[in-house]
Amino acid sequence: SVPTSSSDPAPALTLRKEDKLAGHNGRVFDLQASVKDLSSSQPLRIAAVGEKGGSVWTFDGGARRHVRLPGTELMRVCWHPDGEHVLTGSAEGAICVRDASSGQTSATLQAAREDEVYGLEVLSEEGLLAAGAGETVQLWDLNRATRTSLAAFTATESGVHFGGLRNPDRKAFVFSISARGRILSAALSDGSLRLLDSETLQELATLCVSNEAPALATAISPTSPLLACSDRAGGVLLWDLRQLGRGPLGETESSGGGAVHSVRFVPGEPLLRRGEGGGALGG
Repeated sequence: SVPTSSSDPAPALTLRKEDKLAGHNGRVFDLQASVKDLSSSQPLRIAAVGEKGGSVWTFDGGARRHVRLPGTELMRVCWHPDGEHVLTGSAEGAICVRDASSGQTSATLQAAREDEVYGLEVLSEEGLLAAGAGETVQLWDLNRATRTSLAAFTATESGVHFGGLRNPDRKAFVFSISARGRILSAALSDGSLRLLDSETLQELATLCVSNEAPALATAISPTSPLLACSDRAGGVLLWDLRQLGRGPLGETESSGGGAVHSVRFVPGEPLLRRGEGGGALGG
């Protein structure tokens, strides 16, 4: 666990396997729940995507329904603001708007032609979407199915040259994005974490995560001014958004599980959870 300061003890957290959801085949790359508060009266829905398409499970009382999302190499998923559709990002650069009850696609947004979509984040209930595709972060208006803004990245001078000769222009590819309010963070293949204005995509700051490995996953706490980013070497850095000039608050050490592919803050707790390459969930 990562406390908010060195004086705060880490609360104990016990994980117990309750059930296994059937119907999804192959590796799972991403999953998202439709409701953040389990006390909500709305039925809980879970969407998952991976190498052989995706699935949506609906839990309504004692009933459980499963719907398949057709496709291959679906990299990211998030819920549409209307709660009735899911958005999936593919390895072919397409963002599909799909009916959560039938799996049918109602719209396709082409974010890239040759690069994967590695980030999807709904920014507003009015339908503003942020997407990370290739070396870009993009803003999309879901209501009009149009892209409204785009920012492209190049690697920092001291950063990782990801791809070597296959990347002669030293592009910095987006591996993860997170947003809260006007702050959008993007973890890049050059080992940096870029902070942008979520409305204008103006770059606000560049933070060094690693000079030797790509930055893989980023998260902004929904309840505190904390920002996190992980790397391929297994470390996770933590910053205070109010004091970025002072550098990271600290770094968690690798537990031997390899690259950290996902990080999430536990709502209401000073905890950061991470998903490691060895199949472990750590803190």
